[in-house]
Amino acid sequence: MIAAVRLGLRLAGGGAATAGSRLRSGMVALTGAVGTLLMLGVLAIAHSEAGRSDHGLVSSHGMSLLLATVVVTVALPVLVLAATAGRLAASMRDRRLANLRLLGMTGARTRVVAAVETGTAAAVGTLAGWVLFLLARPVLVAWHPVGRHWDLSTLSPTAAGYAVVLVAVPAAVTLVSASPSRGGGADALAQARRAADRRPPMWRLVPLVLGAALAAYVLLAADPRRSNEALIPFMFTGIVALGLGAVLVVPSFVRLVADALVRGRSPAAVIAGRRLQDQPAATSRLVAGLLIGLFVVTGARAVVVAFEQTPQYQAAARLQTTGQIANGWTSATRADAARERWGRFPFIRTTATFPQLSSPTCQQDGPTCVRAVVGTCADLARVFGPVPGCREDEPAWLWGPYGQAGPTIRLTSERPTGEPDRGAASLAVPAPTYRLPAAVADELETDLFLPRSTPGLQPLLVHTPAQLVAVGKPGVDLGAALDRRLTEPPDFSYSLPDTSYYDFVAGLRELVWAVATVVLSIGLLAFAVGAIDRALSRRPELVSLQLAGVSPRLLRRTQWLEAALPLGAGVVLAVGLGALAGATYLAFGNEAHAIPWPQTLTLAGVSLGASVVVAALTVIAASPRIRPDLIRAE
Repeated sequence: MIAAVRLGLRLAGGGAATAGSRLRSGMVALTGAVGTLLMLGVLAIAHSEAGRSDHGLVSSHGMSLLLATVVVTVALPVLVLAATAGRLAASMRDRRLANLRLLGMTGARTRVVAAVETGTAAAVGTLAGWVLFLLARPVLVAWHPVGRHWDLSTLSPTAAGYAVVLVAVPAAVTLVSASPSRGGGADALAQARRAADRRPPMWRLVPLVLGAALAAYVLLAADPRRSNEALIPFMFTGIVALGLGAVLVVPSFVRLVADALVRGRSPAAVIAGRRLQDQPAATSRLVAGLLIGLFVVTGARAVVVAFEQTPQYQAAARLQTTGQIANGWTSATRADAARERWGRFPFIRTTATFPQLSSPTCQQDGPTCVRAVVGTCADLARVFGPVPGCREDEPAWLWGPYGQAGPTIRLTSERPTGEPDRGAASLAVPAPTYRLPAAVADELETDLFLPRSTPGLQPLLVHTPAQLVAVGKPGVDLGAALDRRLTEPPDFSYSLPDTSYYDFVAGLRELVWAVATVVLSIGLLAFAVGAIDRALSRRPELVSLQLAGVSPRLLRRTQWLEAALPLGAGVVLAVGLGALAGATYLAFGNEAHAIPWPQTLTLAGVSLGASVVVAALTVIAASPRIRPDLIRAE
């Protein structure tokens, strides 16, 4: 056993190691350092966030679930990266260890050789990643990523987190590196003869087909006009099945790409297809890590869209984009004067007044309470911008006629408790229309929009208090400016939208993009490390093809196809499945939301562009000059 350990150490970088072995050991150490640095950083941030009390609208349980999701999302591609490092030069090492088995070395000792060879480099890389994390902590505190501020004293994983990362990363590399040599003599002989891998079984397609079927059912059955609670089991089952299918289908997907290339007429396509057929599992492992991350991030972006479409978010978002909006109250007799006074303020761009009526049941907070504002489409457009669907000839529900019974609605002027009723108007219950944006209803705190031309309203408007809506420039300083000017009278009291919800959603959006960046970087690094290693392992083979008369240009085209096609097509597959999962989630609620295609296509485009860069690196690594040592190796 000691001899096996010594052989593993020599292969990892000792005096007997070749330049290729030392390069592979360096790549293993690099992946160990990167994986350790990222996992310690994510766990440190999660630990710091879990101890905060300013999570706004998120409960402690919800924040714990969110942090756990982020940790798992980053951990999955890190584990794939570790597995990729453990499988570096897999074909060469499998043949080498298989030859040792044929020479009489036991399976246990061959596993020790493989484990020591990669485990030593992984342990060195893990220690380096730990040191880098300690140096990076002050940078994270000063950088404030995703708008968060952390204290250096809390920005550290727990003792259990340190133990898990410092043990799990090198252990994952070691276990994967030892796995090829577990077979018996027949397997060793097959490895030595370079037998081709078997075709992936068809059962791998079952979760993907099931997930797609359930997602299609939810999309067709969901109705925004009613409750969709019965679809919850189908939605969650479909999303989980799509995620599982995105992982399991990768070998079949790579084999499908390989078979398509083999049927082509181009010599480069045929060679690339034969190579992919020779080791589809190796390519599958390289692509799987990126696909998992892209699927999760694309689906998570759809969740953020559901938050972004809520009225409270859109109302606060207008503060930062279109303009700040303040709602004031004024009596009917002073409405024109208040509007004129507010309009003279230099920080106010435009104003509008909306008299407000309510049903008598609102005085007792009854279940059939209806609040209505009176105005014109021009008033709405002045403060909210273009309002699609607004009409001057009929009322329109903004939230829906909840709890209404009977053919008519009785409306009176809003008045303080104890004041006499100054009359009422009755109008037919409007049809359940939802033409105006929900953000308008949320801003005006009303259920029903009534045009000023509605019959029977004019006598009431003489005594009806009005909402005074003022629009300022984008920003968050309108409240302070109004406080300085509005010291009296009390008629001019006002309110501004709460920004806590906006801050939460904005932070969640930045978090998703930050995780997307990390996941994309890890996945591309894993693919680059594995693909370059495979290209280096095949240098003798490429030299033999050049000696046989194959041009270097044809070999470069072959490498382009072998690297770019599975990766590029995999990106499209992962983003497409993630978008389908996101659409299923968005269709489930009581309001239909569309997939954010601009952001989704941006993520896919960046991923494809990075894939091209990675493919170019593999082409460079797979373009060797003809050297005697490469000829002898082949």
